[in-house]
Amino acid sequence: MTKRRVRLPGIRAARSHTVSADELASLLAQSALPRHVVLVLVQRLDRSVTRAVRYARSLHPDVTRGLHVVVDPVDATRVVREWQETGLSHLVLEVRDAPDRRIDRAVLTAAFEELDGRTHVSIVVPRRLWRPRWWALLAHDRSAAWLVRAVTHLHVRHLTVTVVPVAIDDVDRPADASVESPEAAPA
Repeated sequence: MTKRRVRLPGIRAARSHTVSADELASLLAQSALPRHVVLVLVQRLDRSVTRAVRYARSLHPDVTRGLHVVVDPVDATRVVREWQETGLSHLVLEVRDAPDRRIDRAVLTAAFEELDGRTHVSIVVPRRLWRPRWWALLAHDRSAAWLVRAVTHLHVRHLTVTVVPVAIDDVDRPADASVESPEAAPA
């Protein structure tokens, strides 16, 4: 039997850019892991977090949790208070300390604690897309890109990172004024 290579547009493999039909069939035949945990990163509460929570719920996981990495204790207190006030309190918000200010390390530690060979962990990262203005370049954070790069370089099975992009307009207000309830949207 001749080994025929199949090109998959838009999919990059670590070793080569082609996958044989047999390899693809065996990958598709693998059964899903019995447990699925989704961690939604929460930097601050705004529309991007509620969209990320909705996306996480659409994956139908066994466990969905918010994850806030503490860089500033005052900011962490505000996020916890807003989380409880906005109707997201039905989801657990895990607060992790990052004494070395390495957000990616704290997130990966939380994910590795869930990985046990029977669990798939998905990390959902809300990404705010600002309108192109000079000040947006100053406010733009690269946490999502760093996290994706860190997971990619580790080559860990059963760990995925999904970035949920959300356009942020000038009319968006702080979380206490305009947080969309994830209850209102169909899961």
